Amino acid sequence: MQPKVTFTDDVIQTLFGHEAAEDETPERLKNYYFKTSAYEKVHSNLALRIVVGHKGIGKSALFAVAMDDDRHAKVLPIMIRPDDVTAIGTGATDFLTAIRDWKEGLITIIARKALEQMGIEGEGNLARIATKTGWLLTFLKETAEPVLRSKVNLSAAQKLMIQSYLQNRAITVYIDDLDRGWEARKQDIGRISALLNAMRDLCRANEGLRFRLSLRSDVYYLVRTSDESTDKIEGSVIIAPNNGITLCGIGGTVANLTIGASMEWMEVPTL
Repeated sequence: MQPKVTFTDDVIQTLFGHEAAEDETPERLKNYYFKTSAYEKVHSNLALRIVVGHKGIGKSALFAVAMDDDRHAKVLPIMIRPDDVTAIGTGATDFLTAIRDWKEGLITIIARKALEQMGIEGEGNLARIATKTGWLLTFLKETAEPVLRSKVNLSAAQKLMIQSYLQNRAITVYIDDLDRGWEARKQDIGRISALLNAMRDLCRANEGLRFRLSLRSDVYYLVRTSDESTDKIEGSVIIAPNNGITLCGIGGTVANLTIGASMEWMEVPTL
């Protein structure tokens, strides 16, 4: 006789996971995540990729899987969320100033988060890097090398991260959920436009630095039609797959839990 299954909230979450991909562990997520052609375009060596899709389409899940794959490929992944950048570009009096503010703000955030992951205290050094647009990766190298040679207590993971960075000199920055609280005001549009321009400038100035940005479809198209300068990033835009991928994910979850099948290497190029 089969045991009785009661579909409590705990059981349902075990079966189908969290509503938000960022609340799922990378190991669990990769068991039922389908790597579509959009994923392959994001997880490439190109400097700038902008993922555009409707809310709930799986942009955060894509980033979560890509970040885990970056770690395995010895590429340092950095996640930037809205609360990291709340003050950037809000007080700028003109567009060029807003771009400068974004570049300085992003450089500081990336450097701080990278040093934190490496287990390095670097607050005293951050002030000297903010205005040096093309010095980010060199700054991290010059800061990390002495620490690795010294007798500073680092975990095995932190040592491996420093060694991997010094070997590859590559960082991928993921900026997710930035359109949270979007009100489509003129200043909101201008802020996203300034960010897009700042990312392009930083990629050109720092070989090995890559940006991945997710935007809702309505946000992207409003910014795209309001700012002529965004035509330069149109080739970097990736349209996220439709809701068919969600059904595939549900099927993958059930298969993983019932027969132990892993969906990690399953490809769905037509979605």
